[in-house]
Amino acid sequence: MKKLQKISSTKRKRELAVYVRLSGQEYRAAKQAAKGCGISIPALMRSLATGHSPRSVVDARHVKNIMSVRAELRKLGGLFKLYQIRRLSGEIGEGEQEIKADTLMRKIDVATDLVMRAARAMIISIEN
Repeated sequence: MKKLQKISSTKRKRELAVYVRLSGQEYRAAKQAAKGCGISIPALMRSLATGHSPRSVVDARHVKNIMSVRAELRKLGGLFKLYQIRRLSGEIGEGEQEIKADTLMRKIDVATDLVMRAARAMIISIEN
């Protein structure tokens, strides 16, 4: 079995070091920006120094929330279409069923609001 060789600093591509003093606020901002991009602070600084803009990593939690709400919206939309088809064909009469349609529409509106909030939260997390 081969032993791993320790790479000396002379064999590395990056042989120069830059030391930067930051205030607490600047450090927290750099740390948060690096975390949002899924990279280290030095990788963030190298990327910025070479003119690249590192991409933010979308928070999986927000994506999961948006996808679950989106799935619920699709279910509600499908149910509403089915209701409309049955109502137009005469299978469902007026009255109590009409109230259920209004309730369904309110639920769709609430779900739409949830999707919008989740999307805004995702955008805010990316921008910060």
